[in-house]
Amino acid sequence: MGNLPYYITSPIFRVFFGYGEQHFAGGVFMIQKEVADKISEDAGKKSFLRWLLNYAHSVRYLKTVPAKAFKPAPKVTSAIVGLTGKESDGTEKEYADLLVFLDLYCPYSRKTLGAISTMLNKK
Repeated sequence: MGNLPYYITSPIFRVFFGYGEQHFAGGVFMIQKEVADKISEDAGKKSFLRWLLNYAHSVRYLKTVPAKAFKPAPKVTSAIVGLTGKESDGTEKEYADLLVFLDLYCPYSRKTLGAISTMLNKK
């Protein structure tokens, strides 16, 4: 359980939940609402962090925490999310492949990925 510093939430999640070793069964975290919206199971936009966390964990958006709940009030809205580990099905190798794929392709915009796909399909 933790209240993560908002500016380093992604690196923390990647270290604790992003390497497929499943040492953590899950947790409850208060994070910036925008990040919670991106990583929840039913997120519309599929971000790097969403794929990374949802592969081995169920990520549930639990509650919005308004800025006025804190003194002094921060400039952002917070959210509480719960991560619950999924049963291991022996796909650790596939998880390693997913990480390689995400590391290679997530830094690029969709337009760039479209151009790369077009070039590869012209063979």
